[in-house]
Parts: sequence; structure tokens; C-alpha cells
Amino acid sequence: MSILKQKNGRNSKYFEILEDGVLVKDNFAKEVQEYKVNFTDIQDDETVFRKSKDVVLLCIALSVIFNAIFINIIINESFDLSGSMGAFVFALIMIPALVVVGLCNNEFRKENSKNLVATKPIVFFYTKKDMMDVDLFISKIKESKETTI
Repeated sequence: MSILKQKNGRNSKYFEILEDGVLVKDNFAKEVQEYKVNFTDIQDDETVFRKSKDVVLLCIALSVIFNAIFINIIINESFDLSGSMGAFVFALIMIPALVVVGLCNNEFRKENSKNLVATKPIVFFYTKKDMMDVDLFISKIKESKETTI
């Protein structure tokens, strides 16, 4: 039997070719989905999805950081804070700003995925290092499908 394991950050995928189909285990943000797709439900069509960086979201994140810095400057100048109190206020203002930017972290990454059309989704991570493995695995799925049908 043939197995493909993929990992992308905290997310992982596991694919195994069985006698009558493909077993898919998808661990996305600690939400595990496990299902089997029969060969009769798998079509020959493949689709590649490319997700690029969202420029608007990037601009919003930069705006949040710069606004937090400007608010810090205004508060320090208005209240004539001491050095240690100024550092405390800076940390207090920057923590929420950095939390917002951290929550948007996934949106800043470029991601590629390849989908093998079926009744249930068979979606592979399609990064540069995974391209050859994914294409080889899909060809094995198609070969196994032809021999069983």
C-alpha cells in the first residue's frame, strides 16, 4: 500500500491507498477529520489552488502597528512620562497590536493546494517540496483505481 504524509505548520494530512479507495486523515488546527473515499467516487480531474498574500490585510496590520506607536508617542509627550513608565505604556499598547497582527499570521502566507476531484475532498498541500510527491501519489491513486475498476 502507498502512504503520503504531509505537514504544514500545525496542520497535517495523511493519505493511504487501500484496496478499494483512499483513506484521508486531515488534522487542521487540532480538528481531526478521517474518512475514506472509494475509487468509484474519484474522478480524474485535478485542480491547483494558489492563495496569495492579501495586500489589504497586510496594510491593515501595518496600520495597527504604526497607530499603536503613534498613540504611544502622543501619550508619552502629553503626560511627560518617565523612562520606565514610558516603557510600560509602550508594552501595554503594543501587546494588543501584536496580538492582532499575530492572529492575521495565516493570511500573510502564500499557500498552494492541489485537489483531486471526488465526492469527498482529497486536498493535498502543494508546496515546492511536496509537488513531486503529490503528483506521484495521485498517479498511484489513478493506477490503483484503474486496476480495481
